Amino acid sequence: MSKNGLSRRQLLQRTLAWTAAAPALPALLQAGAATQEATAPAETVAAPPRGRVRGAIATPHPEGTAAATSILQQGGNAVDAAVAALMTLCVVEPGNVGFGGYGGSMIICLAAGKRVTAIDFDSRAPLALNPEVLTEKLAGRGYLAAGVPGVVAGMDLAHRRYGRLPWKQLTTHALNVAEHGFTVTPGIAGCLDRFYKGSDPVSRRALFPDDRVPAAGELWVPNDLARLIRVIADGGA
Repeated sequence: MSKNGLSRRQLLQRTLAWTAAAPALPALLQAGAATQEATAPAETVAAPPRGRVRGAIATPHPEGTAAATSILQQGGNAVDAAVAALMTLCVVEPGNVGFGGYGGSMIICLAAGKRVTAIDFDSRAPLALNPEVLTEKLAGRGYLAAGVPGVVAGMDLAHRRYGRLPWKQLTTHALNVAEHGFTVTPGIAGCLDRFYKGSDPVSRRALFPDDRVPAAGELWVPNDLARLIRVIADGGA
């Protein structure tokens, strides 16, 4: 339970809910998760030129906002923008959301037909899991605690059903940030430090090849993550 009384699932569902509309109508996008305090303030970005699209974009990190804005300016719709934002947040908000993370949900308001649809892409336990094996200790950390991730599948389904731009185009901003790096905020530095101290040596080496946690204000380039995004971009979800 969080400090405000919400369960982890409720927090994820609440903060990963987006309300999206057709390009000609206002759109409100909110991406990310709130399992910890936001690591960077939201950023207000001017709307694209008049006559194309007007809307509002809200994410917990400026790079997520920039990704969504760029997609709208390229002619994408709100679902395209939401996918691009979430993919970027998987890079810059590793403590809140990730490609292998818990998952979430997307709520879409479709102007055509005036209906609302929801996509649930929470992770799930393997079908063959024996509950008796999963003790309270093992459920908190380690390979048995990992659910089957649904984040990429959720983005892919939303894009295939309601997106407009090519899938690879939606990965561009996230890939650029991962390949060139981003500035570590104090919140992210603290999150990474907690992971480093509580993780096993193999996992630490995978995330920190030089065996140290990047400090706040330092440029961090997650090379493995960049390679993963390129695979997703080129080969699809």
